[in-house]
Amino acid sequence: METPAVARRGRHWPWSALGLEGPVDLRSVKRAYAARLKEIDRSDPDAFGALRDAFDRAKQMAETNAPARPAMREIAAGNAATAPLPTEAPPAPQAPPPGKAAPPDPPEPEPSAAPTAATLRKQRAAAPKPAGASPWMIPIESLDALLQSDPAQANAVFWSRFDRAIAKPLWDLDDLEALARTEMASDLSRRRAMEAKIYQALSTQITAPERGYPTPMARFVEAQFAWSEDGVGASKRLGFRSNLQLIMYAHALSRPMPERSLKERLMPLDPKWGYLKVGTFLLLWLVSLRGQAIQSPYDVLVQVLALMLFFAITMWLMRGLAALARGLLRVTRLAGLAQRLFAAAMPETEARLQRSAEARSYAMFLATAIALGAMFVAGTLAG
Repeated sequence: METPAVARRGRHWPWSALGLEGPVDLRSVKRAYAARLKEIDRSDPDAFGALRDAFDRAKQMAETNAPARPAMREIAAGNAATAPLPTEAPPAPQAPPPGKAAPPDPPEPEPSAAPTAATLRKQRAAAPKPAGASPWMIPIESLDALLQSDPAQANAVFWSRFDRAIAKPLWDLDDLEALARTEMASDLSRRRAMEAKIYQALSTQITAPERGYPTPMARFVEAQFAWSEDGVGASKRLGFRSNLQLIMYAHALSRPMPERSLKERLMPLDPKWGYLKVGTFLLLWLVSLRGQAIQSPYDVLVQVLALMLFFAITMWLMRGLAALARGLLRVTRLAGLAQRLFAAAMPETEARLQRSAEARSYAMFLATAIALGAMFVAGTLAG
């Protein structure tokens, strides 16, 4: 007995769900699925699940009914059939009319030997090569056609072009949009991998989330994955990530901004952070005066310059230690626990550090000043 869901499908399912009148080849199935995917509401799990079920079934039926291709060894041996075999016996030769001699039988063709490997190599070398035959020079528009003949190479070229397009802080949006228009990009698993790669690129390229990132890049991300319109769906797809909220915050800031140059889009710096750094450095300088003999303005200048140099070296070391500590916490899977403990102890400070690059810079400045002050005090007490 059929279930209600199966009964509603009808006898023309899955073709009717894809907008097709009947069985078609695999390429037409993928095109119909890509077209229907743009028409339905992706946030509706029932509609998307029904379309995906129809696509999987239609793809399976198209692959089952596809004609079998000859094996490579048969092609190399010259035994692959290139034309349909005759289904009827050839007509019997008719007797010549009386008084005329029978025409001579045509000479039988000499049996040709199977081509050797050397002959095949020469034929392939002499054959004209299509434009863009190199894996790195294949046009993006021909990837769908290449997918039918060589899926492995098409997939390799797709990901190599995609990775190269997002490798730099300013993406190659022309290549990204061309890749997104291909039928390959309509595959659900490939789209999830594209989204994960874009998120990883943003998480490593965005240094100041409160300033956002270039608007054209944000517009492409929003058009393809709708991070602002469907933030819950994006969180479910990307899973738990330590800086997910930070990237989503940067994306929300970048998408509505008008297209302006990067210099015009930079937010003005808050002067209070500069005052705090100057005051912290003066306190560190006063601490360093203990045990120092100042006899002339020249001694003050030398001491300040030496302190600035020592401070820069120490800050560089502190940043290296901080990066090492983050790496160890990530490897030992304690990064999430440490972040939660810090947020529970100082929630306001944690929120400010998450959203302000200037606050993070001052935190590193203050940590360096405290470390240097402790060293000066310890050296004075030891002396």
